[in-house]
Amino acid sequence: MNSMFKAIDTKLLFSRNDTSDPRLGELVKQLSSSNQIPEKSNVIIGYPDDEGIKLIGGREGAKEAPNKIRQILYKMTPDFNGPHSVKSIYDLGNLDTLEPLPTRHNTARQTVTEILDKQCRLLTLGGGHDYGYPDMAAFCKQTLQEKRIPFIINFDAHLDARPDINGENSGTSFYKLLNEFEKKIEFFEVGVQPWCNSSQHLDWVKEKGGHVITLIEYLSSGVSLCEFLNKKILKKITKKHRLALSVDMDCISSASGLGASQIFPIGFNANEFLMAWRQLVSKFKPKLVGIYEVSPPLDSDFQLTRLAAILAHQFFYS
Repeated sequence: MNSMFKAIDTKLLFSRNDTSDPRLGELVKQLSSSNQIPEKSNVIIGYPDDEGIKLIGGREGAKEAPNKIRQILYKMTPDFNGPHSVKSIYDLGNLDTLEPLPTRHNTARQTVTEILDKQCRLLTLGGGHDYGYPDMAAFCKQTLQEKRIPFIINFDAHLDARPDINGENSGTSFYKLLNEFEKKIEFFEVGVQPWCNSSQHLDWVKEKGGHVITLIEYLSSGVSLCEFLNKKILKKITKKHRLALSVDMDCISSASGLGASQIFPIGFNANEFLMAWRQLVSKFKPKLVGIYEVSPPLDSDFQLTRLAAILAHQFFYS
């Protein structure tokens, strides 16, 4: 199975060779199979694949994101508030993209399942948001098998609820997820922008039991994103739930970075999103986080790529 994943270049594993200045690259252990991953460890996999974005007419370049995010992340230092909380990060590498897209999605789903079955905390790096489906489907199935309720929060300018009658793409991920797990999961889409979504898709998501919070609803509230999420979503999370987070980086305002598969002049700003993210990952300790649709070739000074790396860092160190 994991022969479909290729090891990353060891040049990404940054070190200053200075014991007084450790870097995350020094904590990374590369593995060739999910069978080698220890129980309850911290794991990263990458999807260097933007075919799903191309199929829907999005801006190309996300296939370069997993390694560029790693390059920045692995130069970062362990958090000085808890430098020993993460002693190792196991990197399984990047999905091979030679097989057809549906096969790649199946491989991703099976690999995520194998990793989550070991009670690991998993970070997936896209690539297109079409991988939100195999990631979250694996999470939902495993969580339901453990008699708990999957609770998914997707930060996104788009609903990604397009029918897949013409095949899979980066806009079909949650159409597929809600069809498979209708009324069995708690699903929230946050930051949806009304001018780039079909009202029919919106009605469909609600009919399937999903909850949609638009960017306008948040901006009109006059409160911080942390407070808004507490009032609208987080108070609903109980001990019977298990949390997973999905973020399409097009939910971030272009003022904070131009390097997403699609950009808008409004959206969440980097500072407010970071604080909300820290609240989510520190309080609820999600088992799965997926970060999608960063496009480094379009990213001036790699601003959005750096934000993605900071979110990844905080997943491990909040």
